[in-house]
Amino acid sequence: MVSKLKSRLIFQAVKGHLYLREWLIKKFGISIPGMGILSRLIDRNYELTVENGKKIFLYHKVSECYGNFLIGLWGERETHLFFDQFVERSEAPLCFVNIGANIGEMMLDMASRPEVSHVYAAEPIPACMYGLQETVRINGFKHVTLIQKGFGRTVGEKQFIIDQRSPTASHFMREGDRGESIIVEQTTLDRALPELSEQVVMLIDVEGSELEVVEGGAAFIRRHNPVIIFEYNDTTQHHFTLDEMRQALGINYTIFKLCGNGLLDSRLEQSWNLVAVPNNSPAKEICAALAVPSGTATS
Repeated sequence: MVSKLKSRLIFQAVKGHLYLREWLIKKFGISIPGMGILSRLIDRNYELTVENGKKIFLYHKVSECYGNFLIGLWGERETHLFFDQFVERSEAPLCFVNIGANIGEMMLDMASRPEVSHVYAAEPIPACMYGLQETVRINGFKHVTLIQKGFGRTVGEKQFIIDQRSPTASHFMREGDRGESIIVEQTTLDRALPELSEQVVMLIDVEGSELEVVEGGAAFIRRHNPVIIFEYNDTTQHHFTLDEMRQALGINYTIFKLCGNGLLDSRLEQSWNLVAVPNNSPAKEICAALAVPSGTATS
């Protein structure tokens, strides 16, 4: 009884910290530290309700991954706003491919939409995969395929660094890396995914290996012309350049910055996520409607 009460008090303290942080951000534009340290104290599993009314399973062994989910909010709000606007304008059924799904924020959003006929979500970290499996179960999703593998340029076993302080920053081992690692099976988009009839929307969040995932999916990308959202920020810029990504995608793609309001900007400075839009697909017209007018200030 005492142990349960202690766990509940810790959980409520973490939520209180998050509410305070969100208030300070909105009121004064400042954020307070300590979220990671506090969230790692959570020692029980929970079912959390998020903005779209669906539930996500909080697995306490990776509790630091959940962030604003504890107070019912999405994490990367601009991506969800983009989904809202893209899905609303799409006339064809959609398939969502999520490479680096972590605990399932984007999977949960897209799987909850009736316009999305199937979701493929890939995640190599065992603890995160357990959280994904439980989230799929409690929501009764029958159209979600989970893939417990890493994705890259080649097929085979590779060492994978587990970042204990921030599992969202875990990645395939690179030269000079130190820390706890596991062996995971790596596959490619070309090898792992079937032929799809829907318009494909893909999100790649693999901590600097985004280019390798695209290179390992050259045939899949040629066939399906997916809209591709990928991270390009201070971390990933150390591992590939935009010129390399443009070369891998080919001349069929135009790259935009994803803005805080979910719109697209051709000016790519100070980006967090970028969106590669195929020029020979109906998605081009949808994304054109989401383009920021030239000269408009964005964030």
